[in-house]
Parts: sequence; structure tokens; C-alpha cells
Amino acid sequence: MGKKVKFSSPAPTGAIISQFYLALEKCFDMDKNESIYIEKDGDVSLINRIDKENGIQTELKEYSEKDNLTDSHLNFWNTLNNWLSSNFDSKKYKFLILATTQEIGNNSYLQKWNTSSKNERLEILNNILTDAENRYKKAFTKDDKAGIPESLKLMRLVFSNDDKLLDIIDKVYIDSSVLKRNELIVKLKNVKLKSFDEENRESVLNSLLGYIIQSEEYNKGWEISYDNFSQELIDLNNKYKINSVLFPYDKELTIIPESKKKEFVEYDFIKKIKEINYESVIPRSLNHYWFTFNTINNEFKTRTQRVESLLQFQDELIDEYSSVYDRMSRNCNDLEIESKSQDFFDIIMEKEIINIDIFNNTPLIFKKGMYHILADEKDEIIWKLKNKSNE
Repeated sequence: MGKKVKFSSPAPTGAIISQFYLALEKCFDMDKNESIYIEKDGDVSLINRIDKENGIQTELKEYSEKDNLTDSHLNFWNTLNNWLSSNFDSKKYKFLILATTQEIGNNSYLQKWNTSSKNERLEILNNILTDAENRYKKAFTKDDKAGIPESLKLMRLVFSNDDKLLDIIDKVYIDSSVLKRNELIVKLKNVKLKSFDEENRESVLNSLLGYIIQSEEYNKGWEISYDNFSQELIDLNNKYKINSVLFPYDKELTIIPESKKKEFVEYDFIKKIKEINYESVIPRSLNHYWFTFNTINNEFKTRTQRVESLLQFQDELIDEYSSVYDRMSRNCNDLEIESKSQDFFDIIMEKEIINIDIFNNTPLIFKKGMYHILADEKDEIIWKLKNKSNE
């Protein structure tokens, strides 16, 4: 068998964006233990992590209304060729679906594809190949310089892989009823997001689309699990409810493992407290840091809505810090720097808490711990005041 050549059909309009909307629609169809894979084996795949041979792989193609799916259309043959690639593991999938906005041509052999048996499908492909070869022979008879059509090259390439073609042919289905992107958006809003108030559906849809895209692992494709997507929906539901919810406070998260205590001594946020000779606050500062660090990992890190709220919360804390720092530095002389800096630390730590995200009772310990995280990560967050009268 000769070396395989990659072929590309003309880029369908908006295909990449439409692919994300299709992935979002498939996310709503997931069941427990299932995941949606994007760009791992192809466009969009649904995988069951327990039954690993029952997946569905979907290739999406969006074309203009005038472009029908004909027997020799590159869309069909290019997709078939991709599924025959040595890099594609067809054993994971029960169904291989070509999802296209095209209608199947009235005179196309493909009209009967989905209802045909394995042998009948092979006959359909052979008939299409025979017709294409005959057309080329006629063209070559008239002009011996006539080039081989790209579709015929693809057909020959597909038939050069007979064994694998027989393995996948009965898994392949053509879905020619796919909604165009604008129609799919309406369906997502009115059907999948009907539990949200109508005025919020646009925002929710944009948030979910952002979640789908943000999960990307560059050049490797990415996975969205049933559990993670379900949690994202819960967060969005909570966000758009009138009533907020209780902060996930767990006192156990303040307890620091002995193995960590020695490590923390070298952290910048501890060094910055030592700069103002305020060692007495270090033990509780460590507890605050550890609580917030673990709460972020447990409740915020993998949840898009809460990550956005967390970044906003940090910005507000930095703004609050800068304002108080500038004010206290104006009234601080060299002899008072240490004591005033300790006062500054206390003022910042005890200031009224800003509620974060959907929570109506964000605890003060979370804010205190967040300041220590910021002090550890950002050089500009320090506790030692400057005598600005000397500047």
C-alpha cells in the first residue's frame, strides 16, 4: 500500500465555531461516566469511561445551503479517509457520524446509506468509485492531460485500505439534519437552557461556550467530563438565582500538616511579616493561608465561574490594600515605620469582608488567607510602610 496523503475539503464556513456549539450540545446529552472529547480523535467524541467500546465520534461539516452532499463530494470521502488513518482507533467507537448541514443529493447513492447493511454499503462505495473512474476515463479520452480529480484520488486511497474499511463501514452514519450554527444557538437557549430566565440565557450560553473553549490543552485536544460539566451548570444556576448560598467553610482546612510547617518558613508572605517584626501573628497567618489555599483548590480552581469571581475578588483586595497603604505611608515617619506597619497589617486583616461570587457569608479567614497568597505571589504586596515624606 502506498504512502497516505492528507486531503482537505474546502473549509466549511464557521466550522470551528460551530464545532464548539456542537460540543456544548453533546455535553447536555452526556450520562454518568461519560466525557466529551474535542479534537482528540476528530471534531467531537463522546466516550464512556467504563464501556470503552461504546463511544460516538462525530465529524461536523457546515456548508452553504446550495452545497449538497453528492456521491463524489470531498466532505464524505475526506471524512472516511480520516477514519481509516493509522492514528485513529476505531475500536473505541460504536458509531462514526458525519454530521453535515448538507442535504444528500436526490440522485446520490448515499440516500440509502444509513439503512443499508455492511455489504450494501460496500456496494454503494464501489458503485461511486466505478462511476468516478468512468468519468475520468471519458475526460482522459478527450484530453490526455486531464488531471485526476481530488475526489477520485481520495476514493482510491480509501479502497487501498480494504481491511480497515471493512472494519468501520458498518459504524459510519450520515446525519444530514444538523442545524446550522444560528439555528443551534436558538435550540440551546430555548431547549437546553430553558431552566434559566429568558433574559439570562444569552449570558449563560456565552459562559458555557467560554468554559468549553477554556478547557483546551494546546495541540492535544481536551476532555469535558460529565461531573465537571454538571458542576459548571450548578454554579451557573446558583449565580443566576436570587438567593445566594453559604460559603463552603471547613474548619479542618486550617490544620497544617507538620511536613508543611517547616516549608512555609521560607515563603515570601512569612518573610514580609518578619520584616515588620510581627512574629506573634505568624501562627494564625499560616492557618489563614492554608485554609484559603485549600478552599481555592477544592471549590474554585476547576470551576470557570468561580475562577472569574476569584480574580475579581483579588483585584478588589489589591485596590483596597493600595488605598490604605498610600494613606498610612503619608503619615508615617522613620521612627514609626515598624509600629505603623504592624497597625497597617491589622487594619487590612480586620477590614470588613467583601462577599465573593454567589456566597452571602464569605468568612474573614478567607480574605485574610487571600492577602497572604497575594503577598506570597506579588512583590508589590508588602506590609512595611514607606516614609513618603522623604520621597
